[in-house]
Amino acid sequence: MKNSNETGFTLIELMIGMLIVSILIVPYVYQKQVEFKESLDAITLSEIQDIGTSAQNYAAEQNLSWPDKENQCSSAISLMRNEGYLSGLSDNSVFDTTYKTSCTPSPGSRFSVEVDTKTAAQAEVLASYLASSEVTGNKVSYSLPLPSSIPALEHLLPRDGSRPMTGDLDLGDNNIVNVNNITAKGDLESENIITSKIIDKDDPDYYIDLNNSSHMNNVAMDVASLENSYVLGDACQTKQIGTTINGELLTCVSGVWTRGGSSVQLKAGTANHGAVVKPIEGFTPDQCVISLSGVPYKNDGGYKRSRHFSHYYNLRADGWQVMAGVRDITDNRLRHTSAVIQYSLVCSS
Repeated sequence: MKNSNETGFTLIELMIGMLIVSILIVPYVYQKQVEFKESLDAITLSEIQDIGTSAQNYAAEQNLSWPDKENQCSSAISLMRNEGYLSGLSDNSVFDTTYKTSCTPSPGSRFSVEVDTKTAAQAEVLASYLASSEVTGNKVSYSLPLPSSIPALEHLLPRDGSRPMTGDLDLGDNNIVNVNNITAKGDLESENIITSKIIDKDDPDYYIDLNNSSHMNNVAMDVASLENSYVLGDACQTKQIGTTINGELLTCVSGVWTRGGSSVQLKAGTANHGAVVKPIEGFTPDQCVISLSGVPYKNDGGYKRSRHFSHYYNLRADGWQVMAGVRDITDNRLRHTSAVIQYSLVCSS
């Protein structure tokens, strides 16, 4: 005779266990279904608004014209995607239906985005999150006005100039085009200012013409910075002003850079070979620049001569001993010659 002590679940016990599990799992499954529907709503809501905002951005930059306006905006999504206004969005919604776009003619033109949610209940839920939307059966249609007619935008930046802006306008490296006049109370800073003429506001007869000659009376400023460095005695153009590398002011007198000052005097004449040309009365040699036969020399001491080796001088405490010489082609030596040397002096205090 068998003596069985084996234990286990009976069929009734298994059925009771499955019933308890099913009762516990129903709320969980229901919650997951609700979350899934909500995620569908959130994704669809985001994509519809993205399409609408992109259309307004397009219209704002395209002379208030909706994308694909010529075809009642039927291909607006593909057009905006191709031109960089819309990215990362397909034509199909999460409901596996196609987003449809359309627009109405002016005045009061509006842009619409339509999606089929497949159920009327889902359409009603989605529409509850969207202002300016309509429900027709399973479909939700969301519409927006042109950017110029948005009250909030008109309030922040009125086109009629009735109110000033309350913050900075950051164009993000974009341009401002077709501007007539600009009035500024503070500093105007720019890497490049491209213009043909700068005119005095109080007197248009005075101007800076960058293409032709300029006509100016007085310029008043706190600081003027001259960028280039010039050398005393070098050639220059009449009416120029400049500074040395050390900031000393120079003016161009008779084609030669001269120290700036209240007194500038010129002297010209001739001298025989070996004669000493003295500075103009009231000036010292370091306040003057001498030119021999039209070639200017800098007074930094020592032996100087022109590139043709025809005229040179020795700088002395009392002036310049002028010399004339020619180079002998037979032995390449510089030999003195008696000659009358033309000279000119430019002296400034």
